[in-house]
Amino acid sequence: MELLGDPKEMHEHAVALQAVARHEEGPRGLYGGAVFRGSTAGDLDAALVLRTLIGAGEEAWLRAGAGVTGQSSPEREIEETCEKLRSVAPYLRFSTD
Repeated sequence: MELLGDPKEMHEHAVALQAVARHEEGPRGLYGGAVFRGSTAGDLDAALVLRTLIGAGEEAWLRAGAGVTGQSSPEREIEETCEKLRSVAPYLRFSTD
């Protein structure tokens, strides 16, 4: 599988990223990624991380990733992002331990 191998797709992806960036207040920072686990025997397990909790001192940020496509609607994307955040937020607790 080749990701963004077509120059037209690459251009469309760049245009979409520029459009999203115009509406963001600052850099996105860390909000998602992938976790891989492997063994010397050749086993591999991989998972996407779509929810991230970042803490520093007494502050914490809960972030969620979204997949914007040509069929996306802004209303549904924000709704889906809120759903992801609501699935984690109730379980967060502040502790000084």
